[in-house]
Amino acid sequence: MTLALDKLFEKAYENRQLLYVSLELTYSCNFACKFCYNPQKRADQERESGLDASGKAFDLGEIRHLLSKLRESGVLFLTLTGGEPLMHRDFWDILESACGLSFAVRIFTNGSLIDEAAADRLVKNRPYCVEMSIYGASEECYRRTNNRGGDFRKVVAAAKMLKERGINLFLKCVLTSITEGEMDNIQDLADSLGCELRWDPVLTPSEDGLDYPLRYRASENGLEKLLGNPRFRVGVSPFDRGEGDSVCNIGRISLDVDPYGDIKPCVQWKEPVGNVRRDDIMDVWKHSPRFAELMELSKKSLERIKEVTEDHAYCFNCIGRSKLLYGDPTVPDECELKIAAIRRKYSRARGE
Repeated sequence: MTLALDKLFEKAYENRQLLYVSLELTYSCNFACKFCYNPQKRADQERESGLDASGKAFDLGEIRHLLSKLRESGVLFLTLTGGEPLMHRDFWDILESACGLSFAVRIFTNGSLIDEAAADRLVKNRPYCVEMSIYGASEECYRRTNNRGGDFRKVVAAAKMLKERGINLFLKCVLTSITEGEMDNIQDLADSLGCELRWDPVLTPSEDGLDYPLRYRASENGLEKLLGNPRFRVGVSPFDRGEGDSVCNIGRISLDVDPYGDIKPCVQWKEPVGNVRRDDIMDVWKHSPRFAELMELSKKSLERIKEVTEDHAYCFNCIGRSKLLYGDPTVPDECELKIAAIRRKYSRARGE
């Protein structure tokens, strides 16, 4: 984060001011990433079925009403995500409405649907940024990850188009047993495009608790290379507050709304606390007792991390992921503990 954003974050965090809302427009996606935690079944995923959609998806009028409510309530950052948000039939109207309300709009996309016409429409609306996931530096790596090898060149072309048009573009890559073999090439590609690339070393179970994504965890050597080489920047987004003690946002500054209107405490904690079709989202935010309970769980999680490791200042444990992994939100994720130890080792080596 920049210093100004960090100060804004701190103040909102202390005052429990809703600052960020993630709007999952659709669970549909044209990719089929083998480690995707989304509840829909993708081709070649090691799962037998997906979750049934619960109810009718949002229409444009409902989304516009929600956006107006959020703007009136002081929300600044709006993330349009999915699935692949560009697959929503009303994506461009939603984007125009959100930008017209002066949200700082972030778009999470795989980039494959951005052609010249789409790039021009993004310029017209001027979102705050586009965060594009990349899954390799070759068609082969894309094929192994999501069976979309032919889309690799489309993604690279999309990134070039956005950069040429002055769109604020960030790249993201999940470190997996597949992508770790192309780490240097992926970073070289990002550098050649003039894009900041953030690496995420953590995989999560599916939203319905299946562990098939974890079979694609990177090796310990891959984690060592990622965390020990300063050319690689770690974090799921350039708007992360950082790492270490007391960084869990649950119940503090952010909410998630899924394609069917369910209000969820964060993108990792999928227990609904209301639905925008029947509940006022700000009433839920201000008065639901569940948020206080979740903040207490987050505090207990931090206490347990301090009990089990001296590396707690380098450890960010997600209580939503721990709930899926162990059934107990306060149990530290073994993968996060391993990452924390590696971070601490290299931080000491660099004299930090």
